[in-house]
Amino acid sequence: LVFGLAFASSLGVVRAQLDGASGGQRRRRSVVVRMSGSLGFSGPQGKRARTAERGIRLLAETVNASRKFRHFAAGSGADLLLRIDIQDDEGLHSHVGRIYKDLVDQGEVPFLLGPYSTSLSEKAIEAIGDANVLTFMPGVVAPRILESAIGNVFTTSPTAIDLAARAMEVVEASGAQSVAIIADSGLFNIELCDAFSKHATRAGLRVLVKFRLDKEAVTEQVRHLKSLVPEVLVGCSDQQGAEQILISARAMNFVPKAAIITDAASEIFVRSVGPAIANYVISPVPWYPSLDLPCPVFGSSSGFATAYRQRWGEEPTYLSAEAAAVGIALLSAIQAAGSLEIDAVRAAMLNLDIQTFYAPLSFNRNGTRRNASGYAVQAQPLRDATLMERHEQSAIVPVSLSSPPVLPMRAWESKELEVFPCGAGEHLKAVKYLASPVVGTVYE
Repeated sequence: LVFGLAFASSLGVVRAQLDGASGGQRRRRSVVVRMSGSLGFSGPQGKRARTAERGIRLLAETVNASRKFRHFAAGSGADLLLRIDIQDDEGLHSHVGRIYKDLVDQGEVPFLLGPYSTSLSEKAIEAIGDANVLTFMPGVVAPRILESAIGNVFTTSPTAIDLAARAMEVVEASGAQSVAIIADSGLFNIELCDAFSKHATRAGLRVLVKFRLDKEAVTEQVRHLKSLVPEVLVGCSDQQGAEQILISARAMNFVPKAAIITDAASEIFVRSVGPAIANYVISPVPWYPSLDLPCPVFGSSSGFATAYRQRWGEEPTYLSAEAAAVGIALLSAIQAAGSLEIDAVRAAMLNLDIQTFYAPLSFNRNGTRRNASGYAVQAQPLRDATLMERHEQSAIVPVSLSSPPVLPMRAWESKELEVFPCGAGEHLKAVKYLASPVVGTVYE
């Protein structure tokens, strides 16, 4: 997923704007901060890119309507407004490098929101070079990226060790004794699975194996995992890898007591593979919609979630939330600095201490978030739903020691029967319609 947005202060000129359409009304001065950059809308993670863009766009619309942020360097003060321009970079390294180089060469972009992927983040940092800019990296950032640009990179996510803690904690409490770990070659996923391994070892679980995911040989790898009989399966991968791991587990009839798979307990993943595959899988997340946190912009976590649903007709993801939260942090720092100068905003970021719907935000000198924590969610069968709704959707439920997950995982056949959309004596038939009024596949 490419998640690149640029904040251009040279366009932050003070201008007069009217509150209302009729003459004679009070004029409001405003400073427009342009947000430009890229997202991989047509790349392999296009759906996830779209949720991030919608989070940013919702923030801009809300801030511009509410005038929550002020810029006090301009005389008696002016409203801080956001303007968003986002390109499609197709999730390609070459596009990311070109986009960030162009933004820096134009000399109009002191504040960047870096790509969500660790490898793409590295490409962005390489393109930025020694330019005097601040880069905000949503998602877990590899330590070497922070070290290579210390003082110029901030991340709003928990560290890998904090992100993994809650998910491992809840499966440890279930009495599990052994774990098998598989990670793809992405730096973030390697770091996250290393964190799971450390948590497991500290808790006394036996780490039976830890190896790299080979997407060309995943069936053989899952067969090997099954032969080891681990009670917990941990997988750290992108969505394609997560799909391959779980579908291969189904084909091999491999049923661990618990499965922790990154991003598998999500609506996007459920829509891709179906509840029969996704149900009972646990995922680590930095945020979920029912968190009860106050916020100066959206009122609360539930306020953001409600606003997002009303605006876009879908559930927000942690990508949506993190995108909006990064924007809140930047605007708060600009407001506190009373300036758009890079050094002043950097100093304000390091002194920032604000509460948002996403999390409390304050930063260490190396750009990591202070006192950050992760959470865990589990995909579970819908309750009080029709048979077809249970066949197509899952409930994404926060889990913890006080609200434990449903374990052990059900057998694959049981999972399928649990969401089968037909009654006794009926079978599922897919009918493809090619003409109006119904076009597409319909289950009868």
